Amino acid sequence: HDRINSRNFVPGTYAFVVTTWTFNGLREERHLRARAVLMTSLELLDYNQSLELVNAARVKGEDWLSAGRDIDVSKIAKAFDECESRLLGDYEVTRDDHKNENADRIAFQVQSAEQHKNRLLVIQHQLLERYRFEKNQRLIPPTEGRIQAIENRFNVQIEKAKLKEQMTSQRRNIAYGVIQVH
Repeated sequence: HDRINSRNFVPGTYAFVVTTWTFNGLREERHLRARAVLMTSLELLDYNQSLELVNAARVKGEDWLSAGRDIDVSKIAKAFDECESRLLGDYEVTRDDHKNENADRIAFQVQSAEQHKNRLLVIQHQLLERYRFEKNQRLIPPTEGRIQAIENRFNVQIEKAKLKEQMTSQRRNIAYGVIQVH
């Protein structure tokens, strides 16, 4: 519970919730998000304003030890609920965006790997045909081995990418508070 002076915010009492989101797919991403609400009107600040308010309170604020006595607890709970509800909506949209991006990344990686594998295999198959045509029995088995190794290596690489297709996500609320702006 903090008290701050700021020209960037309407004077009044704000409630806020800060949350972390983690998305694991082909790559891992973490986000810190906040939502704040002006308690008198339940006007919700946008994401950037909310984070700016929380950071201003963290850096410039003074402890407001009597906040629990100065404010009706049911109003604080209602404001927290509003913040949590909006953060949940924000999270769901962001999660869906990350799922789509992850699927696109995996499709691109699989396609690129397949193309690279096919280019390498064309070369090795051409060599194999040449060795068979020339009846060069000594070079046929190593070339067949290279073909098999290429196929195995790329199949493993493609399967690893596909395993990350199922993106996982997690959200966790890490801070609740009340800020008085005057």
